[in-house]
Amino acid sequence: YVGDPQIGASSGQTSTEGDAMKDNNYAARNDSYNWNNVLNNAVKQNPNLSFVASAGDQVNNNNNEKQYAGYLGADALRSLPVATTIGNHDSGSAQYEMHYNNPNAFDTGGYRNTAKYTEGKTAAGTDYYYTYGNTLFIVLDTNNYNCATHENVMRKAIKENPNVKWKVVMFHQDIYGSGYDHSDSDGMVLRTQLTPLMDKYDIDVVLQGHDHTYSRSYMLTSDGNTHTAYTKDNVKDEYLNVKDGKTDDSAALSSKQEYLNQNLCYKIVDKTQGTINNPEGVLYMEANSATGSKYYNLISTQQDYIAERSQTWTPTYSVVNVTSDSFAINTYDVNTGDKIDNSFTITKKAEDKKDDTTKDNVEVKSIKLNKTKVTLSKGKKVKLKATVAPSNATDKNVTFTSSNTKVATVNAKGVVTAKKAGKATITAKAGTKKATCKIVVK
Repeated sequence: YVGDPQIGASSGQTSTEGDAMKDNNYAARNDSYNWNNVLNNAVKQNPNLSFVASAGDQVNNNNNEKQYAGYLGADALRSLPVATTIGNHDSGSAQYEMHYNNPNAFDTGGYRNTAKYTEGKTAAGTDYYYTYGNTLFIVLDTNNYNCATHENVMRKAIKENPNVKWKVVMFHQDIYGSGYDHSDSDGMVLRTQLTPLMDKYDIDVVLQGHDHTYSRSYMLTSDGNTHTAYTKDNVKDEYLNVKDGKTDDSAALSSKQEYLNQNLCYKIVDKTQGTINNPEGVLYMEANSATGSKYYNLISTQQDYIAERSQTWTPTYSVVNVTSDSFAINTYDVNTGDKIDNSFTITKKAEDKKDDTTKDNVEVKSIKLNKTKVTLSKGKKVKLKATVAPSNATDKNVTFTSSNTKVATVNAKGVVTAKKAGKATITAKAGTKKATCKIVVK
């Protein structure tokens, strides 16, 4: 899983060798070289990779064929399939869908109003879905603010694949990220609408791009309250342009604060790290740049929903390993091969069930005998009666024993028989409680 290769985005920058990326073509060559190295290193370290999931902005300019050639020309992609997402840099041109054969993108089967199914789609295309093994992947174009379209696709994909073990959604804009440039502005425009959809359709993991930083969330759900749904019609300039509270315009800042307040639409339901079994909520991942063509700073204050974040200023990639009962993700620095975050694993395993015999067990509090001392002649009998409290004790079974069976015996019903002259003690036991009766035989 990679984020924002954005071939050509290094235009205007200076390379580590001091070369100026003076135009798009020069930058495309530079970024393509890095992209090729990143994939080669990833495949070398992980030879069993099945495919690449790319979270948008494959190119910097949506109509630049040299950039597309640089992205698709990587050695590894000769044999390794790639599933791409429409990023904001991809969305303005039909050239995106000319390069990628996305499955189920315009399959409107089951929908009478086919125009509604893809309403709001961008020039680049629309949402799609596919399965790999036991996992359903749903890819949304979040440049389209019409979340009814996204729900159409999610509903259809899940209805057609009811038996998958894992459900993963991938989209470009980071509704839960931690970068300075997008995480509190355009990245979260659709948060109030998408968060409850992830809950509604029991999504396990969301893969995001856009902010050119790395972050991993805690397990999150919707807070269940009503919040403003943002669309092209009600998104104000300050929502997108005022970042990290940096403005001298008090009116814009006040307006932006209302936007931020509406986006407090989530609950942190689990902060467990490492391995988490059968969790409630959704994990949101944010991928850093996979080529180094462009990086952003982290936002100044780490959001409360973020479990881990970093900006290493080096290309990174994540490896997702899915089994029948686990979903594990590890993220690596391309240059060193080291992990930049601890491994995080979600498991779906049956919980150990407690023995039903101990569940709701009512213990014996006391036991009493109807007699505490009895004198008998040899051969005579007496019956002892035990009362156990409370009356609803789970195990009211009473056992009787004699301290001296040569003097007196007792059967399971509490009948005492005198054997010969002497003394004996009869003990009645229920649970851990005991009662005694002294027997004297003459």
